[in-house]
Formats: sequence, structure tokens, C-alpha cells
Amino acid sequence: MSPRFPRFTSIGRITVATSSVLVIAAIAIINSETATAATAEVLVDAGHLLAVPQPGSRYISSGVGRVLTTPSPAWDAAVVDDLRQLTIDTDSRALLLFRGDELVFEHVPEGRGPFPVASISKAIKALAVARLVDEGGISFDDHLADTIVEWRNDARREVRVRDLLSHTSGLSGSLATMVGPPGGPPSYHLGAYDVVSGVVAARSGIPFVQFVDEHLLRPAGGQGIVWSRLPDGEANSASATVDDLAVLGQLMRHGGFAKGGEVLRARTLDEVTRAHGQIARGFGLGWFMHHATDNALQFDIVEARGASGHMLTVVPGKQAVLVRIGSRGNDDGVPERFHALLRRL
Repeated sequence: MSPRFPRFTSIGRITVATSSVLVIAAIAIINSETATAATAEVLVDAGHLLAVPQPGSRYISSGVGRVLTTPSPAWDAAVVDDLRQLTIDTDSRALLLFRGDELVFEHVPEGRGPFPVASISKAIKALAVARLVDEGGISFDDHLADTIVEWRNDARREVRVRDLLSHTSGLSGSLATMVGPPGGPPSYHLGAYDVVSGVVAARSGIPFVQFVDEHLLRPAGGQGIVWSRLPDGEANSASATVDDLAVLGQLMRHGGFAKGGEVLRARTLDEVTRAHGQIARGFGLGWFMHHATDNALQFDIVEARGASGHMLTVVPGKQAVLVRIGSRGNDDGVPERFHALLRRL
């Protein structure tokens, strides 16, 4: 059996790469991540009572709070014009820019999608894991060998969920062996996320695609994501509309809240946007933090990025969310040009 397409143990569902019948033992999971992160409530004008995180929580919408209705900040009109022009000059296939919940401008010459979003798929998968953490189905500190049968009898048994999501797993490119210890210096791994959809399916008891749509995207206000398939049938790479990407960006900006209530807990998002591994500046769990200064604790941009210049970018201090589908040409350096303007808003 190829190590790239492993067998997963499952509660309530069996996910396999072969037709073998697995005997599954139901395991009660005690998950400290499910502890409530809220200590108070605040009423917003949509009529929803929203939980407020504990004091000191580093939820992504710091400076905004987890309230869905906040005054839109005053932006420099000249910088907004420069962003419009950069959108055109870089042949962006689609772009949305939000100030708070307000759509400032959109550029959709090729429609709204769905577009293949390349490695933004990793960020979506990481949020699916985060949602499953909140539901008590898994922990970031669980070992993947608890779920992946083939990893139980070699060094891969030490790899935890957080190691995989933060590119600090130490796995080889084929996923068959280890080239370093888990939790070490981060090294971007193109294939490590191939196993995430199977793990989520096994631990949730439903197909990964169904879990993403029903437990993450639709509660956040989205519609649905299309996934390509690996040879073992598990979801691989996403195609999404710019609107559904914007929903996920706003979910991050609001610290896990959508208009229907809490989708992700503040404590869980803290983990998603915390640097992981040794010297792990910028490597969160599926998301990357960018820093305007040399202080690695003071990131000002949180982003999911894919090849060809695809961007799902959140700038909490500016209450900005930018969604960009890149051009068909060379987009090297283009995201950094957008970052420079977003910081000047």
C-alpha cells in the first residue's frame, strides 16, 4: 500500500484506501480544547448574544473585538485608488476588498468563480481541523498515528496534529519516512496536508467535504466548496468562489464569529495564529503571519496564500479583508506589493 494514501481508523465511519475491512474500537476523546473560552456576553445590533473571550486572548480581531458591527475606519482615499490600480496592473482575475463588513470595491472580469485556489486549500483544511477541535473530535496535540494505521509502527507515530498543520512535522516529501524530529524548524511541505481530509473524516464520522460545508462554511455564511480528489478518494485541493473566501476572511477578522453566532472559539484561533516550531516566525496552523517589524510577536497581517498569487488576506488593525485570484502569469512579489498598500490604509 502506498504510504501516500494511508488507512484511517474511524469512529462511526471507516475510511480506507483498500477494500479491507477494519475493526474499529470506539474511543472516548477527552479534549481540553473544548473548554469554554467565553466569560461574558455582548449584544450586537443583529440581535445575537456573542461571547467575549477571556482577557488577554490574542484573537485575530484584536482592536476590533468579536463584535460583528463596528464603525468602518477612515481609509486614505489615495491608497484605495492605488489598490484599485494595482489590481488592474497585475492582471488580477478577481479581487474583493472589504473595510469592516463593507465591500469597498470588487474586480471580477472572469466572474466570481469557483476558482482553483491552490494552497489556500491548506488554510481551509486547517480551519476544518480547528472546528473539529472545538467540537471535541480531535486535539491539536493528538498523534496522527491514533488515526492513521500505517504510522503506528515507525517514527511517524510521534507526529502530532499541530506538527503537520504548522509544517514542522519532519516528514519526508513522500510522507513515508522522517527527515527530522517533529516540532523542529518549519519547512513548507507541499504534500503533508494530503492526509488531513482523511483524518477529519475519520474523526468526525462524515466525509470531509460534508464536514467543511456543514460545520464550517455554512455556519459562517458561505455556500459550498468544490474539491478535487486524491486517488484514495479523499479531498485534495479546493475551488472556491471569491464570496466564500471572503466569508472565511471575515470569520478570521471577527475572531471566529459570524452573524449566526460563534463558529470557532477564540482559544482555538489563538492556536491557529500562533507561531509554531523552533524559530517558527510566521508559521501558524495553515495560516501565515506577516510582520511589519522585527518583533515576531506583533504580526499585522494574517494570510492564506496559493500559487499564482492567490491571496486571502486579513489586516485586523485596518479592519481589512482582501480576496485575490492571481493572474495567469508570473505573480512573484505581487502579494508583497498589496501588503505595502494595505499597511498604508
